[in-house]
Amino acid sequence: MTQLLGINTEEEINVSFSFRMASSFEEKAPDGWGYAFFSGTEWQSFKESLDMEKILRLGVKTMSSHEFICKTFMSHIRYATLGKVTYDNTHPFDKDLFDSRWFFAHHGHLRLYRHIVNSMEYFKPIGDTDSETAFCVILEELRKYGRLPSDKDLAGTVLKTAKELSTQGGLNFLISNGEVLHAFYSGYKSMFYTTIRPPFEDEIVGENDQLKIILKTRDIQTPISIIATEPFSDEFDWKEFEIGTLYSFKNGQRIKFVY
Repeated sequence: MTQLLGINTEEEINVSFSFRMASSFEEKAPDGWGYAFFSGTEWQSFKESLDMEKILRLGVKTMSSHEFICKTFMSHIRYATLGKVTYDNTHPFDKDLFDSRWFFAHHGHLRLYRHIVNSMEYFKPIGDTDSETAFCVILEELRKYGRLPSDKDLAGTVLKTAKELSTQGGLNFLISNGEVLHAFYSGYKSMFYTTIRPPFEDEIVGENDQLKIILKTRDIQTPISIIATEPFSDEFDWKEFEIGTLYSFKNGQRIKFVY
């Protein structure tokens, strides 16, 4: 199940993205889905919680395809564990810090103890998921800088906080404020990435039983990095994440801000 998906490029790329519904009551049905993309200097996002019983009764099997242009993208398919099936509990979550809009999507389960929740002074969850709470904890740590830190300091703080949180359960996530996409793997289930380089065919297509994504690459001359819970195309050279490591992607390539 591709619960997390991220893309980062240097040149803006045309993306066509569609999510496949469950086709029967026997399939494990998701409780929500959403995505966010960074284009120009702004984020745009879409998400919705899903009443799968109603959808299956109506016979809907595929969402309409969503098409947009971006350089950073993240999506999430939710299978609810903690928190109700509501819009507020659907990923990705977004909050403002240092005149930037940040997005976050999480895969895993966390036991968040009271002292961690009580440590949040400025950022408070809107919903009631462990995921959004973890997002708030990370932003609280970044806020201590008083201004947007360097890429290296930012990555170091995200990694340190992620390692602390991951002692309490599964914490795989994507976080970005636009130019750089950070991904962390705690060892829960799986997480992979691939970097593909020009020359490209006119289109790159990836799909599985949940989603289909088309990258229109005819005029793209720079690398493209893709992060996913599971590989969704045999054509790419996928690399599995190392446990407890923060992977940062900028201009379509992995950048080692921290080791």
